[in-house]
Amino acid sequence: MTEKETSELDVAIRELPTSLRMKSQLLSKLWNTEVSENAIDTCAVDADANLDYYIQQCDLYLIEQKRWAVPDVGQEFFMTTHQDIAEVAKKVVSGHKDKRDIMNEMKMKMIPHPASQLPVDGGSLKGGQCDKILGTAIDWAARLVTMLEIGRLQFACQSQEPLTWEQHSLKDYIASVFVPGRLDVGHVRLEESFNVQSLQKLANLEIEWTNDLMSHLSLRNDDTKVLIFHHVSFLEAMDG
Repeated sequence: MTEKETSELDVAIRELPTSLRMKSQLLSKLWNTEVSENAIDTCAVDADANLDYYIQQCDLYLIEQKRWAVPDVGQEFFMTTHQDIAEVAKKVVSGHKDKRDIMNEMKMKMIPHPASQLPVDGGSLKGGQCDKILGTAIDWAARLVTMLEIGRLQFACQSQEPLTWEQHSLKDYIASVFVPGRLDVGHVRLEESFNVQSLQKLANLEIEWTNDLMSHLSLRNDDTKVLIFHHVSFLEAMDG
């Protein structure tokens, strides 16, 4: 569907990343930083935890994409391989393009199926289906590179109101979401040994791991449960 580079990622989404090389290529693309095979092999990078999230998102996306799987919509408009989504992720994290810019760039590289005879010009593929297909794919890529619930899912429940990214670059949009508050310089000091178990013991809170960065430290169930974002390798990659 697009101009692709030769890659081990050029396999169907349903084929799970198994080799070190494939895991390295995929995480490097999604995190926009070099993730070596050795780092994965020695567990310096917790690839499996992050790939579990990736696989979960793939399953959700394939379900979302089915709503457009009608005979008169060419399959060229769908993301079908790991390489497809890696390319969209690259567009999402690079430059200063907003969602519409990325969508238009993707359209320029697409050729509708000859049998469909549906125009792509002006953003219309049978009443805007092209925009919806691509918008779903772009939101999916944005979720993968940020680990935030961006975009509204039609066939799955979401833990909270999803983020809606349309204008500005993804980087600028995320910066607007995480607005730093006033630094609390109160008298509470925690020991270096304070950890999740300490929080559970002292505050009598039930700990639940979350894949959504926005939900980190959120309280649930009448303030008896706290959500903890646990993807340390992802955070270290973003910080680097």
